[in-house]
Amino acid sequence: MGLEIERGNVQDIAPLEKSGAGSCRINDRHIKLHRDLADTVKTGGDFMVAGTSRKGVFRALALKDIARDKVSSIDSTNYILLMGLGFIIFIVFGVFDMQDTSENTNIVGLEEGISFAGLLMSVFIIRHILLISRAVSRVS
Repeated sequence: MGLEIERGNVQDIAPLEKSGAGSCRINDRHIKLHRDLADTVKTGGDFMVAGTSRKGVFRALALKDIARDKVSSIDSTNYILLMGLGFIIFIVFGVFDMQDTSENTNIVGLEEGISFAGLLMSVFIIRHILLISRAVSRVS
C-alpha cells in the first residue's frame, strides 16, 4: 500500500454521494475523493493527486491545484481523536488487567483482548496519519 502520484487534467466529475465523497477521472484513471477534497476539484483543472490504490480504486489523500499552487488534504482531526480513544482504551483495560480486578479468567482474557485492540487501533491510525502527511509532502 504505497503512495502513488497522478498528475493531469480533471475530467468527468461525478455528483457527490450521500457521504459527501466524490469521484473524478484524471488521465483516464478513476479517482475516489474524500469529502474534504471533493469540493476542491474543478473540471478541466490541472491537478496533482497523491493517494493509495486498493482493489483497482485510487483513493486521494492530498491534492494540489497546479494553477493556483494550493495544496489540500484530508483533515486529520477525527483520526487524531480516534487515536486518542484507542490509546485510552489500551491504558484503561491494561490497568484493569494488571490489577486482577476479576477472578474470572474469561473477563481477564476479555480485558486483555480489548486492551490489545485499543493498541492496534492506535497503531493503524498513526500509520494512516503518517500516510496523509507523506501525501501532502509529495504534492507540495
